[in-house]
Amino acid sequence: SKISIAARDSIVVSIGDIPSTVVANRQLLLEASVKASNSSHPIVLKWSRNSRNSKSPIHTTPLSSENLMIKEGTLVPGEVYEYEVRAQQNDLVSSSSVRFTVHIPPISGSLKISPSEGVEYETEFTISMNDWVSDSKPLEYYFEAATVVEDAKTGEVKEGSTVALNYASRNSMLSTLLTSTETASQDSYTM
Repeated sequence: SKISIAARDSIVVSIGDIPSTVVANRQLLLEASVKASNSSHPIVLKWSRNSRNSKSPIHTTPLSSENLMIKEGTLVPGEVYEYEVRAQQNDLVSSSSVRFTVHIPPISGSLKISPSEGVEYETEFTISMNDWVSDSKPLEYYFEAATVVEDAKTGEVKEGSTVALNYASRNSMLSTLLTSTETASQDSYTM
C-alpha cells in the first residue's frame, strides 16, 4: 500500500538584525525576510509601529514593502521604538517585531578654533572638541567645514559647500590647513 503525506502550508517572517541603539541622524533600514512553503499564493506584508512616542518617523518606503526605510532625522533621541511586520498568505499569518532605542547625542561640550583668522595653505588651524558627555563610549569625532557665503544684495549669510576635514576618529583635536574656494577671493568657514 502507498501512503501520501502532505506537508502543512506554513509561512515565517523575520526581521534582520539591527543594533539595540540606533543614531537619529542616519537613515535606518528594517529588512523583512519571508519563507513560505507554498509560493503559488501571494504574500501580503504590513509594517506597523507599536511605540507610544508622539512624533511619527517618516518612512521613505511603503508600509507594505519587504524593506522599511526610516528617514534620517525623524527618530527622537532617547525614545524607544518597536516595529512589527506581519506576513499573510491566505489564512496563514506570521509576525516578527524589533525594538530599538535612539541614541542621545553628546551634550555639554564646546568647540574651540585657534586662530580665528589665517592665510590659506599657511595657517594651521587647531580645532578641538572639549568636555562632551555621552551615554555611549568611546566618542568619535568628525570635523567638517562649510563655506559661508554672504549675498551681496541682501546681506543674507548662507552656508555654502561642505568639506570633510577627517574621518570619524577618537581624537578630539584636529590641526589642518584650510583653502579658499575658486569662486571667492576670501572665504569664511563655519565649523
